[in-house]
Amino acid sequence: LPRGIYKITDTLQITGKDYYFGGCGAGSRIEFTGSPDKNAIEVRDPDHLTIENLTIGYTWHVESQRYQGDIVQFGSNKPSYITYYGIFCYGKYCVNADWYGIRFKNLTKNDRVHAKYIEGNIVIDNSADAEILSNCSFEGTLTVKGAKKKSDTGFIGLMTRLVTKSVPCLQTSDSAYVTLSDFYMEQSPKENFIFSGSGRISLGLAKFQKTDRDGHTIAIRFDNYKGSIGFLSGQFYRHKQIIKYVADAKTDVMMNLLGCCFYSSQFKADKEIKFNMVGTTFYGKATGDSAEKLKGPDDYESNPKAMVPLLDDFRRLGEYDMKYNYPEIYSKLK
Repeated sequence: LPRGIYKITDTLQITGKDYYFGGCGAGSRIEFTGSPDKNAIEVRDPDHLTIENLTIGYTWHVESQRYQGDIVQFGSNKPSYITYYGIFCYGKYCVNADWYGIRFKNLTKNDRVHAKYIEGNIVIDNSADAEILSNCSFEGTLTVKGAKKKSDTGFIGLMTRLVTKSVPCLQTSDSAYVTLSDFYMEQSPKENFIFSGSGRISLGLAKFQKTDRDGHTIAIRFDNYKGSIGFLSGQFYRHKQIIKYVADAKTDVMMNLLGCCFYSSQFKADKEIKFNMVGTTFYGKATGDSAEKLKGPDDYESNPKAMVPLLDDFRRLGEYDMKYNYPEIYSKLK
């Protein structure tokens, strides 16, 4: 599709084998003007398809949701493979995590998704059995939900991801296992992370900044969460002075901090949150030269063996990177 706006009044259905569908970049935009209970694009049973170089719908601020998903891919009962490259959806500088975006719904062990370069909200719903790998993604909220248990076959992994001003940057519920190796976020006006349900989240944090606007100081919130959150080489910054972690009484979570640094950030955490810290430092003073030097939690473990699942998740992400991005090399290693 050449540069321009292409208005459609009904859902565009994409299926089939061995072809590309796309435009000339972000300037090629599909605008859906159909029923508000429908999706702009639906993908079913893709057999080595590529969707590329397109804007879907509204990538900027809108006052109300006018339809459902920008792209919704459904699970397949036969082997499927799809590549998304240069896809721009709703989510940049926007605070509505459940609006529009690209959504993966009920994907199965048959489904493989390679999201090479995408922008906007991402919703992974009941798709733990699928293989989903993202090379590079920007802006919007990442939501992982819907799974009943840990999958024996699937993997959800994202490499480079940058997020600004999203509410939240990452949220999980039900049973969620997800790995992000290079996650950069800043200027989040409310919570950066919201976790409920159970699972294991493994994150490499290039930057974690909490912006305490309008008196909002909670950086991470746990709601009846059972599981672990791992941070590898996380750089925690402040906008003013506070990084606060809040959990309800039903939460039982271990935060594993490996090689992290807290810079001039006042550290507060509820007692339901346990900490295991190895090679983690607290640098500077929270409020000024006369303030007490920063320190971490008073009660924590320092158990390197407990970091093994975190490192295993990154090892697996590296394997999927080889499998999807360097298949010729990967085939020789197996």
